[in-house]
Amino acid sequence: MKVYLLYPYFFTSDGNQKKIGGVETYIESLVEVIFNIGLEPIICQFSTKEFEISYLGYKVCGYNVNTIKKLYKKIESNVNKQEDLILFVSDLWSIKLNDVKTLSIQHGVYWDIPRSKGPFLLYYCQRIMQILTALIDFHKTKYSVCVDYNFYNWYKTLNVKTNSKKYWIIPNFAAQYIGDVDLKSKISNRSSKLNIIFARRFYEFRGVNIFSEAMLKILDEYPNVSVTFAGEGPSEKKIKDTFSCYGDRFSIIKYLPSDSFDIHKKFDIAVVPTLGSEGTSLSLLEAMGAGCVVISTPVGGLSNIIIDAYNGYMTMPTSSDLYLSIKRAIDNIDNNTIIINAVNTIKYSFSKEKWMSLWENVLRDVMNL
Repeated sequence: MKVYLLYPYFFTSDGNQKKIGGVETYIESLVEVIFNIGLEPIICQFSTKEFEISYLGYKVCGYNVNTIKKLYKKIESNVNKQEDLILFVSDLWSIKLNDVKTLSIQHGVYWDIPRSKGPFLLYYCQRIMQILTALIDFHKTKYSVCVDYNFYNWYKTLNVKTNSKKYWIIPNFAAQYIGDVDLKSKISNRSSKLNIIFARRFYEFRGVNIFSEAMLKILDEYPNVSVTFAGEGPSEKKIKDTFSCYGDRFSIIKYLPSDSFDIHKKFDIAVVPTLGSEGTSLSLLEAMGAGCVVISTPVGGLSNIIIDAYNGYMTMPTSSDLYLSIKRAIDNIDNNTIIINAVNTIKYSFSKEKWMSLWENVLRDVMNL
């Protein structure tokens, strides 16, 4: 029995290199689950030339197509329609198939990004179209897995039918969490100099602008604080121009997803100030697992993770509110219970082991194992 995972680009279009990103990490972890229950995973993607390679023991196949419909047509003759599963890694890249088992992954509400200027009537019309598209995409497959409860709550307010389809909620995971000994060491060795990290792409909807505005006040008020921007994006030059005057209290770094845990262990406070388009953020989960004091906004799946002043701090997505929350975290940095609760949240609710177990149950159900 095979599971065909369809996604535009897992490897580059020439098949020479695996791409790096959250979805790619998700696919690799999902393949582990598929292997564990005795199924054969096959990843199928777009490419500029057809290829078939073996990667970590499974097939990655590239086809010279540019739509998911054409991609499926390329593999259809190989699919056992009574036994195999077509798994669309994102419901944005899914199609309706009536004669084979289909499952898609819904990665969160992506159409809630706020607008500060422009023709608002046009934006309202676009928003309505995005909502209709999201509903259509979600209903293209027989089964679905959602990565947060926020989508479920949104969906049930618009869907008037009961049991219109079968779906599960499996929040994302942190691959690692800090052990008790290392956590005690991190807390006891904390110096008077506090390090804050923003590990997000440098886009406005990821909160880079409001974070920058808040941090300018923080750096002026707290000479013992430094800030690191980890990532890349269109605001990189603006960040450098704005913060270069702070010398070694400011830095920009880049790292591989596999290094995220070790990077976050070096920081005291991590800020995830998203404005929109968010599921259960890997950045937030990884920071919590690494023993950081985390600050987040009640956007998307983030509000399913943080309980204010218990395992982190919740703030509204404005620079003024964010400034007050960062200040609150700094002034209460010795409240180690918040850090311990954050790590335990990952350990018991957002661990990879739990995620894999939930996915295993779903696949066994879908494949009648």
